[in-house]
Amino acid sequence: MAHRIKIFKPLHKERASSGPFRFQGSMTLETALAFPIFLAAICAFVCLLEIADIRMNIYMGLWTAARETAQEVIMSPVLSDKKIEQTMVRTIGEGRLNRSMIEGGQEGLDCGGSRISHYDGIIHLKVSYRMNTPLPGWLSSKILCEDSLDIKGWTGYRGGVENAQGEETLVYITETGSVYHTDYSCTYLNLSVQPVAAEEVEGIRNESGGKYYPCSSCTKKYIEKGVVYVTSTGNRYHLSLQCSKLKRKIYTVPLREVAGKGVCSKCTK
Repeated sequence: MAHRIKIFKPLHKERASSGPFRFQGSMTLETALAFPIFLAAICAFVCLLEIADIRMNIYMGLWTAARETAQEVIMSPVLSDKKIEQTMVRTIGEGRLNRSMIEGGQEGLDCGGSRISHYDGIIHLKVSYRMNTPLPGWLSSKILCEDSLDIKGWTGYRGGVENAQGEETLVYITETGSVYHTDYSCTYLNLSVQPVAAEEVEGIRNESGGKYYPCSSCTKKYIEKGVVYVTSTGNRYHLSLQCSKLKRKIYTVPLREVAGKGVCSKCTK
């Protein structure tokens, strides 16, 4: 007896390809959405690198202008913002500024906020400028930047001795000092700070044979461990190098203006 095998075909063809098509279509859509975001992130990163580089160049130009101004201020105590801007352009380079994101290129630098303090001779240089970020659409923006730098004006060094033209003697004083000095390098003006172990400070003496006591500003009590700082001419030890008692603000003044002050026993004999 013969057996017949029948093969039944499905009534409807299975749409096997519909699933993969939907999956591939979703991946294409995600890629289309992610690529602009990725591109914008790359552009933003490049912009950050450019901003950091141009600000470094701006600071270098400002530092060069500060040094030149500090040397010239003794002859002309009035600052010229245009001259400061020209010095910065010369230092950085016209091409670099004009290719940068600074609005207006070299013309976009504004040093109008610079000034000099006639009280302490400190020169305050300030430059303002805008940066245009080259990002598409709503990502684009303008950034207002300001950089500043302070430097002490150079007043010259004469050692307190009259010159051949018979100009008056210049001497050196500090804000709180009761004496004047004829030598700018006097150790009472320029303190020589030395670190010592706290446990050894009671056994050492200054150059006059005196003991060291805690500084009333930065220490206020005896320190048993760690490092403290002393000077050869002082009688206090300090916990911090930034202590105001370790700093000297020196002024150069004519001898006729120090009436009432004594003479330094170290540099003026």
